Amino acid sequence: MAANQYFTSSSNSNMVYLQSQLESLQSHTDNLPSLKFFNTRNMLAVDCLTRVVQILNDPQVKMVLANKCIMVFQNLVQDNDLCTLLQSQFHLSESLASVLKNSVEKQSEGFTLECIQLLMTLTYGQQINFHDNHIKYLLKFLVKQICSSASELTQPCLGLLANICRKNITVQTYIRSLECSKLCRALLNFLLDQNKTNVIFSLSVITSVFQHEVLGEKVLSGANLRNTLQLLFNLLINGDAGITRRYAVDVFTDISKSPKILHSLLKYEHLPICLENTLNLLTSSVPDSVAKIFELLIEFSSTSQMRTSICSIMLRCQPLRDLSQLETLLRKPVNQSSYPLLATIHWASQPIEATDTHTASLLAIDLLKEIFEEVLFSDDKNNMSRNHVEVMVCLLIKILRENCQQPVDTSDTKTQEKTTKVLQFLTVLCSDDDVKKLIASQVNVDMFRTILQHQFNQNKHMYQINNSSKNHTASDIDVEVILLSLNLMSKLRRHVINLDDYFKLQLQDSRLVPFLATYITSANRDHVQTALQLVSTAASLDIFLDVVLCDSVATMNVRKEEETAVVVPERTTVLSDISYNKENTNNTILPLTSKHTMSDEDNKTMQNLILKMETNLEMKDSKVSDIIQLYEHQLQSLKTNEEHLENLLKTKSLELVQSDRLISQYRLNGARVESESHNLRKMLQESERKSEEYLEQMNDMRLKLNNLETTVDQLDQENER
Repeated sequence: MAANQYFTSSSNSNMVYLQSQLESLQSHTDNLPSLKFFNTRNMLAVDCLTRVVQILNDPQVKMVLANKCIMVFQNLVQDNDLCTLLQSQFHLSESLASVLKNSVEKQSEGFTLECIQLLMTLTYGQQINFHDNHIKYLLKFLVKQICSSASELTQPCLGLLANICRKNITVQTYIRSLECSKLCRALLNFLLDQNKTNVIFSLSVITSVFQHEVLGEKVLSGANLRNTLQLLFNLLINGDAGITRRYAVDVFTDISKSPKILHSLLKYEHLPICLENTLNLLTSSVPDSVAKIFELLIEFSSTSQMRTSICSIMLRCQPLRDLSQLETLLRKPVNQSSYPLLATIHWASQPIEATDTHTASLLAIDLLKEIFEEVLFSDDKNNMSRNHVEVMVCLLIKILRENCQQPVDTSDTKTQEKTTKVLQFLTVLCSDDDVKKLIASQVNVDMFRTILQHQFNQNKHMYQINNSSKNHTASDIDVEVILLSLNLMSKLRRHVINLDDYFKLQLQDSRLVPFLATYITSANRDHVQTALQLVSTAASLDIFLDVVLCDSVATMNVRKEEETAVVVPERTTVLSDISYNKENTNNTILPLTSKHTMSDEDNKTMQNLILKMETNLEMKDSKVSDIIQLYEHQLQSLKTNEEHLENLLKTKSLELVQSDRLISQYRLNGARVESESHNLRKMLQESERKSEEYLEQMNDMRLKLNNLETTVDQLDQENER
């Protein structure tokens, strides 16, 4: 409301009122729990964020208001999910680039620094659309600041450039097209800097932009590659637990994609010591930092040689003797764990309340799965202590039981994600017969019944007849929990009392059919394999709903074809195409769900219809309810048709915007190709000219050679005489 009043009349009183409301919003978003209010399901929160971004998009915005908006967003981007939402749906980076341009023109250095710092937080791990407004200006500004003398803007500009360049080929090509000799010299100078953050930022830009250029060949080949690897490990192990370690992991992940660099890394003589020191970081890191370390270790585990080394280092610790030691380990802080394996077990058991702790917990389970999978499927199982396996099984069952006791919350998928990871881990452990018996001794039918009933109750719309709405589909994580639970039950049913009967009963349950159909029509090979294994088991039973399953699969295939033919955009706020018009702004907030309202004639007709129904249709008539249902059905059909028309209109608008962008991209590519062909023509002409010159020089040399031969012959004759 304050924003609408300000856009209607930008008086000082309205500006002060809007400023006070932004300050109030800033104070309410200081703590992370309050950020749960801002999600796409809350239309008031979406409208609020829309208005704040519109303030930034206003070219005539006052720096005071823009500064308040920046402070609000600095609180909001502390939540990873909300940061992703602001970048992908609200295109906040484009708005900030516009504000940055205005602040530079007005020479507001303090505000420029805050804007760049917010952009740096916002763009980490996110993709930037190169064709958005002011992005080219932003890149030129960053390169200019990096190449100029050192200032307080240098480090954040270097970090922001590293974020934008990573995994963005268009931006990388554009930066290489600039005069990058100064940039290359500046990056090389930063590699010798005492500030570790500047070093890792510079190394990140080099690996992203210049890896296959002259600068990248210098840094990432030959003897320099060994020094670069040593530098990266030093930054990872001895750097701070925040930015430096995070970007060191990203650089390691990027360069390990190259087979040449990966081969050199495997041949690196200090690799075992560096891996051991990296694993020791798990005992002393904060959740955000340890999550990145887990990402690096899982990336390393994709190589068999490094996975074997990590496995041997992790299993060196003394196993826990009993379950009481496990409880003691989980209660005390992680920095009191002296071994990486115990620290990983501690992180895997962490609760799901905080986002960073939840991410670290999931990655810890993935790393443990990699380790025990390596041991189980290797020929040498001497490294696998039975105590280690018993502790791991107890931990997984404990996590599974705790997740079963969580209240049903359809908006929270963190519990479901962790349950999925645990079920996958237990399925891997069941590949060994001894471990399978150990797992069977600690589970019962009630646990599986709780998991399945929780999912069936949460997704009742999946198996309702006469309901084929697109929105009535279970999430992938819910389907995965049910199918993984059944898959685990199929492996344990011979070893757990009454589990075989319950497993067969669930396979004959009609509520399972939509979930099986979802997995059968999946694009994931493992999902299809799991579903077909369950179907083959169910087909041998007396009662199997094969016809219903076939109908469900066919329905899902038809729905996917329709979604492919007509892509209906979701009700999300896209601000890149919004142009705010002050003349058309009212004091009231328009509803976001529909842009169409009833005309006066339609409203009168509707009122007359309601009046007739109230006066003429008395309850004495036995068919009143049928008539009312008929009218309700027709009204619902009209409403559905209206929504379909709105969706088609939105789809058409989106397609027009996309076509404009494709046309501009095509023109840009055509101009670039024309420029390259022009350069090639010049090079060809130059080479032909040089060839002609060389030919003339060669003819002259031949004449001189003939003359010299004649002279030599004459001298020989004279000497003979």
